[in-house]
Amino acid sequence: MASVLLSGRSWGQRMYWQIDTIDIVSGNEQTGLTAHFTDHRTRAEIDEEIDVAILTAITRIVLVRDSHVAVVFHFVEAPPVSLRAAILAAGGSVHGDEQQPAQDPGPVEPFINDAMRALARRLGATADRAHTATRLRALEDTSLADMPAAETPTFVTRLFELAALTSAASPDGSWTITTGYGAVPFVFTVDGGMANIAGKAERFLLRGEAQRPSRVLNAFAPPTEGVACVVLKPRRWHAHLVCARPLYAGAPALLEQMPWIVAATDHPDAYSFAKATGDDADTALLDHHLTQFRELVVNVEVQPLAPGRWRFHGHDLCAEKILDPSFLQELHRQLQASVMLVSIPEHGTLLLANDDDSLGNFSALTAALFTAAIERGEELSPLVFTVVDGSIAGVLSAKPST
Repeated sequence: MASVLLSGRSWGQRMYWQIDTIDIVSGNEQTGLTAHFTDHRTRAEIDEEIDVAILTAITRIVLVRDSHVAVVFHFVEAPPVSLRAAILAAGGSVHGDEQQPAQDPGPVEPFINDAMRALARRLGATADRAHTATRLRALEDTSLADMPAAETPTFVTRLFELAALTSAASPDGSWTITTGYGAVPFVFTVDGGMANIAGKAERFLLRGEAQRPSRVLNAFAPPTEGVACVVLKPRRWHAHLVCARPLYAGAPALLEQMPWIVAATDHPDAYSFAKATGDDADTALLDHHLTQFRELVVNVEVQPLAPGRWRFHGHDLCAEKILDPSFLQELHRQLQASVMLVSIPEHGTLLLANDDDSLGNFSALTAALFTAAIERGEELSPLVFTVVDGSIAGVLSAKPST
């Protein structure tokens, strides 16, 4: 494979601000590929936002380094020492720099945490949580009044600003690298749990009011201030950092569409998630959260869709009622049905049908709602489950509409 110019831009013009886009790729599969990132700014311009520059550079490296692609940054002027050090720690290199990157990328998280803290301080954050929350909400209001366009310098900067202020509300927390949660491969861990506040900031900038990062602040409250429960997450939601397991283990061929059950704590406007330990304690903890969830009062609304078909909604945990045997057994009794069809295409929705309902129609409805929910980031699963005696007994379909 010959060198490929992806950006189509000449040296000296604005760098590509899409943090997940490579400017130039050189090399081939035999000799190895190299991703080249360019920065048009002067040293003084970088120094003005060195925190954002460090976070952006680390993000770009992390997003490609697992593909065994070398990463080289090109600057108009020699970059600040701290930026060069962060690039090397993340596994990249600087063009024209005699210093070579270490074979082991080394601990890059300290650079992320230092940059986030510096950015938060620059935005007025202090150790006073209430003051920091006020600064965050003010920035949210400013963003709502004039949302930055996606894939622009302002969008990237604002995403990191929102993330930094939100994390500053919990001084004892720390950032760690993990991919799969959004454009920024960092999550925030605190008190044994994690919060995807960078992903929340990204969704806020793309979708508005309903995704305010400030809602996550409640997840940083001590565990005694929340209620133990479980939440369902789509399969794409990488659950390796938290206490989680598949919704149903009896269909291994369909795991790619099987949602996760995640041990959570319910706070006002937010959930926090229990951190995985990798041992039997995870199973015991998740079972405990399931027991607690089944004791919660979840008031749902019932909407008839067609003869023998209903939609349950009106509460954040409606879909999770598929995990409540008492709830499902009561539906068995009311419908006088020994077998029911149940699906959970999106957050906050549970669909139900008699087993004599047309599977094709029910599956099509499930798939349509699932596909529509993808655009909002609210999807759960396109699968249709059979329920017997209040528990999932099997899976009947697996294909979403296209």
